Amino acid sequence: MKCKYVLLPIVLLYSTLYASTIYQKPLWSINTTQPVIALTFDDGPKPEITTHMLRLLDQYHVRATFFIVGKQAKLHKDFIKQISDSHHDIGNHSYSHPNLTLISPREVQIELIRTNTILEAITKKKVTFFRPPGGQFNSTVNSIANNLGLKTIFWTINAKDYLRSDTRALIENNDHKRDMLPLADYILQKLKPGSIILLHNGSRETNKALPLIIEGAHKKGYRFITLNNLLTK
Repeated sequence: MKCKYVLLPIVLLYSTLYASTIYQKPLWSINTTQPVIALTFDDGPKPEITTHMLRLLDQYHVRATFFIVGKQAKLHKDFIKQISDSHHDIGNHSYSHPNLTLISPREVQIELIRTNTILEAITKKKVTFFRPPGGQFNSTVNSIANNLGLKTIFWTINAKDYLRSDTRALIENNDHKRDMLPLADYILQKLKPGSIILLHNGSRETNKALPLIIEGAHKKGYRFITLNNLLTK
């Protein structure tokens, strides 16, 4: 109960600041003809995985967007600062990763505000992007995010890397049968200008596929930019 009482002034402040925000539809891709795409990672940070991921991104001079779970950020503040200091974008992925459509609007608001507060205290930067856990959302969740100054971001390509224990992506063919395709190949064949790629910050196999994804995209003439930069294209 103490935690909710402490958060109350913050909730009221955010509500006051963003009460008149214009409703914005969730974003699935960017309308552009330029060969630019965005890598996004959900969940984490997970120390060993995140450390390797950041090294890979730095090695290829790629900037990405990380949607962070507030509870994890609280446990791993140094990693959040490292992500931010490496010039990656950081977005809100809720505090405890619930299905936001199954909790009250007040609880949704607290989930988002609590995470914003933690992330902004660590990075000293305003959080402007939000992705609902599991992609579970409705108009209420989106409106609350908008009212807190957050743009709801989804994805163009989801290889469902979290379902696999190797570097192969689960896909469905025209017969609705489950099939498998190498993770990098699946992503590369679906690329188009303005694509937002969804991966997860928590799997060694995702890290193994990452160089193949980056190198393959570069060969196709694409370059990776953060969501902040993609939205200006």
